[in-house]
Amino acid sequence: MKELLNKLLKINLWNIIFSLFNLLSSFLIVRVLGVSILGEYTVINVYIAFSALIIVAIPPNLAVYKYQDEVDFPKIHSSYFVCISIISGLILAVSAFVFLEIEVCLLYLIAYAVGIAWNNYFDVYFQARGLLKEYYKFLTIIAVSKCLLIVVFFYFGQLKTIDDLLVSQLVPQLSIIIIYLYRIKFFRRDKFVSISRLVGYMKSNIRLFIPYYFSSSLKVCKEQIDIIIFNLFISKEVLGIFSLFTKSIAFFNSLIRVIESYFTSRKNIKNDYDLLFRKSIIIGFIFQIGYMLFNIVYMYIMLRKILIAETIIASFFFLFVAKFIMVRQKMLSNFDMRLINISQISYILVSVLLSVLCHYLYDMDIMAVLSIFVISNLVLQKIIIMEKIIK
Repeated sequence: MKELLNKLLKINLWNIIFSLFNLLSSFLIVRVLGVSILGEYTVINVYIAFSALIIVAIPPNLAVYKYQDEVDFPKIHSSYFVCISIISGLILAVSAFVFLEIEVCLLYLIAYAVGIAWNNYFDVYFQARGLLKEYYKFLTIIAVSKCLLIVVFFYFGQLKTIDDLLVSQLVPQLSIIIIYLYRIKFFRRDKFVSISRLVGYMKSNIRLFIPYYFSSSLKVCKEQIDIIIFNLFISKEVLGIFSLFTKSIAFFNSLIRVIESYFTSRKNIKNDYDLLFRKSIIIGFIFQIGYMLFNIVYMYIMLRKILIAETIIASFFFLFVAKFIMVRQKMLSNFDMRLINISQISYILVSVLLSVLCHYLYDMDIMAVLSIFVISNLVLQKIIIMEKIIK
């Protein structure tokens, strides 16, 4: 057990640095542009997430294991991403022009979204090869570069609008992605397959892909439904505060999710799964306490407020999360999507129902918003954890 924990901690060092700089970027945005701009930035990311659903035509959760099971799959995956990045950019342009209410330069929006899409390519590339340290190093370099460019833009008086913010994020992201693509020799002709072979592969595997399409759509809906619903009922300021809570939760959750990345390897599942699973509730409780201590300080730095009650509510997100992550990852390794889909549907239904009820029965403040978020997540986690009882 000690050896396994040491291995995870070494991987997690880069993950911690990456997560800290992600938090720092939120701090810089709030300090320079205000909570309302952070709220707008959050809404833009929601639109990008929905437009990027086409990227899951070859589902990432399946692709990680196909890399390990099929010799030619890396070539298929590379060819697929080149094609899909062009198509998804066009889809985003149309959807943003029609639906997005925030005034933003369409070219900047598309470039920013393409960078996010190619992050998904490296997500699969590194995890499938067991290069977790390299993966988190890659993410860290991007996060640090984004923070540095925010500071540079601010110093020269060029950070005033949402467009300026997007440029400060997309330039380092795209630059580093291109550098890494050259490093892995992505642009060699022998790294690709023909379009006809790519289409043939997707046709022959369509029955395997379908449950993942449904799951990917549900995942995006689940991750963005809170912002969409809350945006109807609360001010941009409260939405911005909620975004700060979700970022602090994401920071601590990312420290646990190194476990998820570790178990994308079939070898690691075979050797270490049972050993770590027995300690999963203890891990969750430790992270719950750690989150409370961290978030009280974080919120005071960000807002100059001490939010103890709100932090306690938010902390219950972590109690079962380690066990949930492990059970879910084992389901993915077995291509078992049934309960994963059920849990995500349950999350969406609970979140929408509680939001509507709360809107009509109670003033939607940050306490209400956080309670809805945590209850919805606990329902999702318990459905996965109790999979043996449900079966």
